[in-house]
Amino acid sequence: MAWLKHTHQDLSLFRQGLSILREVGPHGLGEMLRMAEFVERSIYEEGSFRTAADGSFSFRLLNPPLRMGAFHAAALALDTRPIDPTASFVEEDGSTSPRPLSALSRTAPLNLRPGVPVRFLARAPALTRGSRHTVELTLRSVAIPPKVWVRFTDELR
Repeated sequence: MAWLKHTHQDLSLFRQGLSILREVGPHGLGEMLRMAEFVERSIYEEGSFRTAADGSFSFRLLNPPLRMGAFHAAALALDTRPIDPTASFVEEDGSTSPRPLSALSRTAPLNLRPGVPVRFLARAPALTRGSRHTVELTLRSVAIPPKVWVRFTDELR
């Protein structure tokens, strides 16, 4: 029944798209989509999806020159399978050691600063270099909007 949940979400997104199309017209909708694609491309560092000898993987977010915000919780999924937050880490630029995603909180959030890259790492089942995988990072903000996600599919290097 998981497909039903995704179908409902897809239909909801489609309805929202039609509503925006009625409000701004096809040209306006095209410009909004172009901007969304630009932001999406400017967040994930293409080719940064890598594996290590221990089976862990990592990737980098570039954090575009706009305020991403502070996040009190984060979750990673690999090919739709959730990864334990105690086995997932974030390494902020200039930090001395990775921070477990399970340690994020409202009093100790992850601050994604404009233009400052961060690296996410996770322990996962052994992955094969050259295989393609989809990674989804979900971030819960201390402000609005409450949930932000980044999803990419890339070849593991």
